[in-house]
Formats: sequence, structure tokens, C-alpha cells
Amino acid sequence: MKHLITKIATILTTVAVTLTAVPCVSAYAATDMTQGKASSTEELQYESSSKSTIYASAYNYGTITSLDQSGATATSITMSWTDAAFSTSDIYTIDYNVYYAGNKVGEYTQTVTGVNTFTITGLTAGNYIYFHLTKNSSDYGSYYYAQTKPSSVQRYSSSYPWYTYGGGKKLQLYFGYDSYNNYVVDGAAVTLYSASGKKLGTNYTTKYGIGFVHTKAKSAAKPYKAVIKFYFQSAGGKKFYGPCKTLYCVPQPKYKKSTHTSSKLSVNWKKVSGAQYYIVYVARKRISDTTSVSDLKFKKIGKTKGTSYTITRSHGSAINTRKYSYFIHVITKAKVGGKTVKSRGDYYLYS
Repeated sequence: MKHLITKIATILTTVAVTLTAVPCVSAYAATDMTQGKASSTEELQYESSSKSTIYASAYNYGTITSLDQSGATATSITMSWTDAAFSTSDIYTIDYNVYYAGNKVGEYTQTVTGVNTFTITGLTAGNYIYFHLTKNSSDYGSYYYAQTKPSSVQRYSSSYPWYTYGGGKKLQLYFGYDSYNNYVVDGAAVTLYSASGKKLGTNYTTKYGIGFVHTKAKSAAKPYKAVIKFYFQSAGGKKFYGPCKTLYCVPQPKYKKSTHTSSKLSVNWKKVSGAQYYIVYVARKRISDTTSVSDLKFKKIGKTKGTSYTITRSHGSAINTRKYSYFIHVITKAKVGGKTVKSRGDYYLYS
């Protein structure tokens, strides 16, 4: 399993303080445990995206100006425009096509008199439209990509304080919009709160699917609550926000140098600020077994308010590192915004 050693794990092992050796058992010396990261089915994968311009576009001709999307719900789109020569007797012909996932699902024509707004109803989440407005041969407007209101944020996670792409102490958030509903998202407002509920501030980003560093977090080694609200922007600059999604950012503890003997596993980690307690899980397999770590079942061994744990039994029998390889991960439990939540457990130690 040595291929699972991460670069950062190697660095941490090098700089870790040497702990008192566990007493030898049957002349078997205490050996450092190694850190790794499981290739878990929970691992979130996103496409990287960074957009400098909005997707929607509008074109106005003659007396028609300021054609724009002015409203959106989950099932409707409202378009508005200005006519420099407006009269209550003016007749406008409206043609619009409805799309879903790149496919045209409807084509409609309608006339309206003496108005400068039009609402399309009966839509569903993920619909977007091409809208064309005609008063006469010289006064008309076109709008591409008006859409229904964004739905929920389905894919999101927080990175861990000791394993970030930018390196070490910055809180990175990972999230993606609901791609199954085919929204074009222009950005997100991310509001950060402390574990006690104090509002720390809001960052806006036009990037998603990559590590977004929240500047209001002074340290990544403590719990936070992040409220994410995606938006799309109309051609005229109006933002349409979808519902909020809350992301609880609880860090998994950073492992310190840990050891094992033939009959004992000693695990140590750094304290996570605000942690209520830690839960220790163990998985095992025979040394000759080639099963992937992500396919092993981790069993809860115990919990502690401290920052170390000694394991002498697992899976109903005494620890035997001559016969089995052991995999340990420690999860943080903390109260964030009045709710008790836990970290993920992707990073582990193994003997």
C-alpha cells in the first residue's frame, strides 16, 4: 500500500516530533505508522471553470432598447424591454424557443398589445429560452439564454487544513452547481460564519469546481459554516439567486507521528479548535490481501476528548500487525452554528 503515501504525508513524517516508543512486545520494535489518502467513492470531482463574462446576451434595434430578463422562478421567466416610441396600441410579436440540455423542447409565437413585459410560464427547472421581440421590420430585439431560477447546490465539500492545493493554513471550499438541471451559473456568494454563529463576511466568486479560498477565514484549523448561494446574471447585469446551501467546514485532525508494535497501535494528532471530541475508526486486512483501502469497512473503535488513542483490539480480536495491516482514521465532532457535525475521514494512518 506504499503507493498511497502522499507527498505531504512524507513531509509531515519528517518534521514530526519523536514520541516515546511503545514498549516492545516479543522483541518487536515500535515502528512509525504512515499517512495516506483513500481513493474514496465520496471524493468529489468537478470540471474547472472560471468565467470572465456572463453567458446571456441581448441585441436591440430601432426604438427597442434594454431588452433584458427581469424575473425568474423555478417555473417561469419574465422578459422586459423599453420602447422609445411606446404607445398603448403597439402590437408586439413574440417568438421564443424553449431548451433543455441543449435540445429544443418547444417553439412558440404570441402577440401582445400595449405592454413592455412578458412572462413565460409552465417551464421546469433547467429550462432556458431564446427570445425574439418584433414591433416592425426596423424595431426589434433578441435575447439569448434567459433561464429559470437556479436550483440547489448539490456538490460541495471543504478541504482539510493540512492538505490544500495552496498549502497549509487557508480554508478552501469546493462546490459545483446542480449540473443535472443544466444551469449556466455566473457566480456564487459565499457567506462565512464562525462556529458560534458570528458572521465573518461574504466573498463573491465566478469560479467553481476548484479550490476557492475564503479570505474571511483566519485559520483552516477550526470549524466554520459557509452559506453558498449561486446566481446567474442577465445581460443587463441583474443577478438571480437560487436557494441557499449550507456547508459545514469541520477539519479532520492533522496526524502527528504515531507508532505500532505487533500488538498495539498508538495514534496521535493535533487538536482541532472547537472540537467536542474525536472518533477513532479502524479497518484491517490480511497483509497479503490486495483489497483497495476505499473498499474496506472502517469500524468505530472509540472516542476521546484528548488528542491520542491506543488500540489493542479490533474487529473482535487482539491487534496483530504480523498478520494484518491496519488503517486508522480519526474524525472530528464539533458544534457549528448550533448543529453538531463531523468532519470527513479521507486521510488515514496505516501500519
